[in-house]
Amino acid sequence: YRRSDVGVSNAINDGVFLYSTIFPLIRRIASKKEWLMDVMEVFANIEQCTLIGQHLDVNGGGGAALQEKKNNKGEEKEIER
Repeated sequence: YRRSDVGVSNAINDGVFLYSTIFPLIRRIASKKEWLMDVMEVFANIEQCTLIGQHLDVNGGGGAALQEKKNNKGEEKEIER
């Protein structure tokens, strides 16, 4: 987006384009694998963490906005600051 020949609109579109290819590609490669849903869940979690991190970076939220995080068993644990 910092290049004059790309611009913000094209950078956003490129990001959406790349994102839209992830899940179909995973399904194509692993559609009959028993671990497909586990992989999909990992990617969904990565997406959520990335969005939250980007929001905090842009809006200056620091670490205070995330006080608790659930581990892979669904148990809440406190995040150290």
